[in-house]
Amino acid sequence: RFSGPSAFSANIDSTQTASREIERLAGSNVPENQFFEQFLGRIADSTHAVAGAVWMLDPQGRVGLMSDLRLKEIGLEGDSSKQHQNMPLLVEVLHSGQAAIHVLGETGDKQLPTEHLLLLVPILFRDQSIGVVELFLSADSPPEFRLEYLQFTEEMASFAARYLQWRDEAASPTNHLEFWNRF
Repeated sequence: RFSGPSAFSANIDSTQTASREIERLAGSNVPENQFFEQFLGRIADSTHAVAGAVWMLDPQGRVGLMSDLRLKEIGLEGDSSKQHQNMPLLVEVLHSGQAAIHVLGETGDKQLPTEHLLLLVPILFRDQSIGVVELFLSADSPPEFRLEYLQFTEEMASFAARYLQWRDEAASPTNHLEFWNRF
């Protein structure tokens, strides 16, 4: 499934197509829930993720699920002990603003919620971490694709931030006044 130069080329084509689609989506007027559902689906397809989620901070600073894809199938949805293991990983990325890769057996003493390889990428809005894109990849995902998938997801997270900024600016009465005051 992942071997050889042709697999690498096909993977690049897949991520480039998804990148263009997500960039277009980021400039659209779809509601947030639809945006993040489509956003997550395209990223998961391109990275061959088994499951994924977009987690966002609410106004009180609590982490909440914005969108998910197949979390139930991997046993994370509805299992409080696995959710408890997952939360410190999310909080670490939110606090550091840095992406992370976690592999079972290679992550030191960190407890992982599943046997999957985890990619966690912050969504940065005005230099603040406001969310995390979390992807669950097959444990046998080739190491040569891990960094590529991480970089791709970081680029896609920047499109999510662009979408949120556009929505914020479009909803701001101050911005509407500034626009009309130019005339």
